[in-house]
Amino acid sequence: MTLSELQIQVRQVVRDPTVESSITTWANDAILELAGEYELPALRLRTPATLTTTASDWLYDIAEASHDLGYEYLKRVWRVSSSTVPQGFIIENDMTAFYDLDPERDDTGTAVQRVAIDGDQLGVYPLCADSLSLWYFRKPGVMEDDDDEPDGIPAPYHYRVLVPKIVLRAMRLYPELISDNPSDNTRALTLWQTRLQSGLYGDGFEIGMLSYLSKANRPYGIQVRGPRLGSNVGGGGFYVRRAW
Repeated sequence: MTLSELQIQVRQVVRDPTVESSITTWANDAILELAGEYELPALRLRTPATLTTTASDWLYDIAEASHDLGYEYLKRVWRVSSSTVPQGFIIENDMTAFYDLDPERDDTGTAVQRVAIDGDQLGVYPLCADSLSLWYFRKPGVMEDDDDEPDGIPAPYHYRVLVPKIVLRAMRLYPELISDNPSDNTRALTLWQTRLQSGLYGDGFEIGMLSYLSKANRPYGIQVRGPRLGSNVGGGGFYVRRAW
């Protein structure tokens, strides 16, 4: 679903020109909110960002890392490597160990030996000029043009999750949009709350986005069962293959 199509879907519900100018902003906000709350596989870096360390600093904001495609850091670094540790560092989560190891924070070296992450900051030991490769979840791209599509949100959930989130945002900011008139139930608050819950968690008929993401985040992605090519379809020979 493109930005233009999203706007059309929301306009059909809100039917208020004063609200329509905000739909694009609300759509981008909804995507960023989902990306921050859940791990969207499409937003995992496939190629690393680079963080340059110096001999004078040991603590860095992860957002300072630069990526060739301009991707910005959003959350959770899941791998750090360097030319001397290509297999990846063990990422520590307690920076106090660095203080115990080097209370004055003045040990120097030729390469980073240890890495710790606390929140959105990365600490290194020892002080040195080095280059680290970071893999993390990036920020989704911002939709601006009519043919832009939601970045990171699986296509089946553009309508089932994004549209309800945008409509509910509109209703929260403009309560007068809500209608309990049985003849106009498309503007009922409970309808859109239910649709969002169904889109996220499923409804017994269709899988929800959270279950979809849980399967997509497995090492081999989403899997389906089916007949092995060349096998007797009616007589066993089933195996698991990737759906994408």
